Amino acid sequence: MSITNIIKPIQLLSGTHADTAKTGQGCFMNVIAYLNGEPQITDQSPCVCITVRRIAIQLNDMLDNTERQRMIPFIERAMGSAECDTQEFKRRIDLMVGFARKMAELAKKAAAAYASYANAAANAAANAANAAYVTAAADAADAADAAYAAAAYAARELRAKIVARAMRALDEALSVTAPASPASA
Repeated sequence: MSITNIIKPIQLLSGTHADTAKTGQGCFMNVIAYLNGEPQITDQSPCVCITVRRIAIQLNDMLDNTERQRMIPFIERAMGSAECDTQEFKRRIDLMVGFARKMAELAKKAAAAYASYANAAANAAANAANAAYVTAAADAADAADAAYAAAAYAARELRAKIVARAMRALDEALSVTAPASPASA
């Protein structure tokens, strides 16, 4: 029997998984609870800072199965992150507030972009409905298809930006900062 049959690698999954203790697989927070030896596998591990916990849960559930594995290096860094001083906690809160503001900006841009694509598609459909000629209807359908393709591309681009910023925010929140040195007398 191979050791790989005995020790299964950690794999991050979407959502919560009660069987993480048996499989070593689960969401980011379930795996942390498992590795931390907690009696209950939960997404509320007390060893993880609440500012880190929220973004880790959201990011874990946003990513697909392949992308999600990029979070594995953050597991060890997140464990024990609840043990920090007030300055570090404030720094993390400030990071998360900045991240939330960036996400709000992206959401506004996305809403405006989607509205313009939706309007273009609606106009194309209206033109097709009002068209007396088959070629006009085909042109309108082509315009609607183009608007849909542009919206899909914009959605992929927006998602990529969100993922990149969320990963960066998680990395920054888990970065170890040197404590302020006392002023020399």
